[in-house]
Amino acid sequence: VILIYGLDTLSDNHEYSTDMETYAIIIAAILQVILAIWSIIILVIGIKVIQKFSTLKAIGNIFVPTIILLVVMFIFLYVAVGTI
Repeated sequence: VILIYGLDTLSDNHEYSTDMETYAIIIAAILQVILAIWSIIILVIGIKVIQKFSTLKAIGNIFVPTIILLVVMFIFLYVAVGTI
């Protein structure tokens, strides 16, 4: 995306001048989603092998701490916004 738009990548005004640019953005987004899913799969397999967990325990080992962290962050955000 930076190769296409240069420094205008961070601006809010994106006008795609050609269909090719639109297709490039869509393909990049699809590849990003595929690679993100693949990295999570590799992470689960790695945790499963190293810690000798089942697949569900390995998934829980990833997502339970993430959920706890998000809950704590939302609590802090709620307290901070409530005191302003």
